[in-house]
Amino acid sequence: RYGTDYTLRAVISQIGLGAFVPRQAIYAMSWSDRDQKALSGAVPYLIHLPSAPPTDEGWSLTVYDLHGALVSNPLDRFAFSNSSQLAKNPDGSIDFYLQSSEPTSPTQVSNWLPTPAGQGFEVMWRLFAPNPIELDAILNGSGWQPPAIRKAE
Repeated sequence: RYGTDYTLRAVISQIGLGAFVPRQAIYAMSWSDRDQKALSGAVPYLIHLPSAPPTDEGWSLTVYDLHGALVSNPLDRFAFSNSSQLAKNPDGSIDFYLQSSEPTSPTQVSNWLPTPAGQGFEVMWRLFAPNPIELDAILNGSGWQPPAIRKAE
């Protein structure tokens, strides 16, 4: 499926043997916030999702440590997806809280993804079966993009 794009074929053979093609799934990863500073478990972050990503089969948001492992935490919570029971804002948007310590607000706790205390981490969005009408725009950067990761205030 990767044709003569030998660089892509080499990357896929090293890190994603059997990887999905974009019409099946898109994985978007980030190691930095909107200010291009490395993500750190010492900092609380907010991700504001104004509306659901354009997918036909759902999405997920996961936090990993810098070794690609899930972050151990007291909630045993490692990801959110379109089927998670999340607190929504009055306009239907969702705020995700990424931080190492438990938020004080019960609403924030329901949307909290724990990060490793004092360590760097990465965030991954997965879009499963991106909407075919939106696919080209997502891939060329003119369509849906993962929302910015910003320091919580």
